[in-house]
Amino acid sequence: MMKIRILALIACSFILFSFVGGGQSQEEEPVPTLVPPTLVPTAVTTPTSSLNNTSNLARVQQDGVVRIGILYSEPSFGELTIRGEVIGFDADLARAIAEAWGVELELIQVTRQSAPEMLRANAVDMLIAAQVHRRELDTQFEFSQTYYIGQQAMLVRNSDDLNTLSELAFRPIGVVIGSEAELAVQDWAAQNGYSLDIRPYLTLDAAYTALVLGEVDGIVGRHGRLRRVITHPDLVRFLDEPVAREPYAIVMPRQDIHLRNLVNRTLQYLLAEGKIEELAKTYFPDSPFSSADYIIWENIGDEAPNVATSPTDYPLPTQFTLERLLSERTLRVSGLTPPAEGASLVEQRLASINQAIVNAIAARWGVQVIPVGGSGEEAIQAVINGQADLAVGITPDWNYANNVDFSMPYFMHGDRLLVPKNSNISGF
Repeated sequence: MMKIRILALIACSFILFSFVGGGQSQEEEPVPTLVPPTLVPTAVTTPTSSLNNTSNLARVQQDGVVRIGILYSEPSFGELTIRGEVIGFDADLARAIAEAWGVELELIQVTRQSAPEMLRANAVDMLIAAQVHRRELDTQFEFSQTYYIGQQAMLVRNSDDLNTLSELAFRPIGVVIGSEAELAVQDWAAQNGYSLDIRPYLTLDAAYTALVLGEVDGIVGRHGRLRRVITHPDLVRFLDEPVAREPYAIVMPRQDIHLRNLVNRTLQYLLAEGKIEELAKTYFPDSPFSSADYIIWENIGDEAPNVATSPTDYPLPTQFTLERLLSERTLRVSGLTPPAEGASLVEQRLASINQAIVNAIAARWGVQVIPVGGSGEEAIQAVINGQADLAVGITPDWNYANNVDFSMPYFMHGDRLLVPKNSNISGF
């Protein structure tokens, strides 16, 4: 089996987090589909959230039921059939989580409009509702690790000799007005220094018609939604280059750390068992699944996570690291120990990468770095003991998950399989 090891991760204590950023119930009674009025999409504004006193896990442990909010009108993710069954990637993922936890599942319908307030009001324990993890929502909710990576895609005519996004820089591009696709195109243009000719449409069908008739040279939307509006597959095709990648995640109440940890560990368990890949290939057969996009931490174990023994408190610090950073303008970092004399070239390069990452963070935050001794486990203990604000060069490990937070990976390396070109070998 290919072994990819995460050699450099930032381990953050809970106090830094605010700165950085069973079986299934046998009889599920279908709920009538909620149909919100037709709206012109607008940018979502999120009010300030309040914190609970205990984790939602406490109620799950007491009742033996997990309540999961899900969309009933998002094909491939969540959809209510004419037989009253909820199907889709999200629905099956919810069932797999409940089964792993040994509790019953209650699927509760939410809409894009109602989901945030239902979660804040504890009407649901979590949301598995085709939610893309967006940075601006981190102050409102907890997000799990990514369980599926989608994309905002560009659809063009087959007859046009277009192969890259940059070739569309000065051509008319259609989007649904106020949609995430419009924001994705604007972000892509800003990052690449282009001024685009963006044409707004009320619906994706209208944008697709404009493409076929030659009014625009490309349209942008979520890959799955674009696939569903294509009526002339011989006339159009997707560009290989995505406008934006979209990480889908499970949403939970803000600061419900123990629920987030349990969900993340369960997702990694399901990934190791092959369940996530199975669901992805079932509901998104045209989208390639790459295990390299998903991370399994050390000491995940062979057994499903035990919901009954999970903590249920809210571990808030007496002082957040942000307060000290703002007043002292210093960042205490462990794990920056220089490589020993005679260290290998790989070890020297890793040390350089760690230092460069810390320097970049300090420059962005406007703080001075204060190195704290130690590496590996000693570096993690420095964070736990409050001697350091963060540690670098750390492999994420579930043995420490109740004491520190781990960032996304900033460096990965491992053994790879080299195969002949055009050999049709796609994996181990």
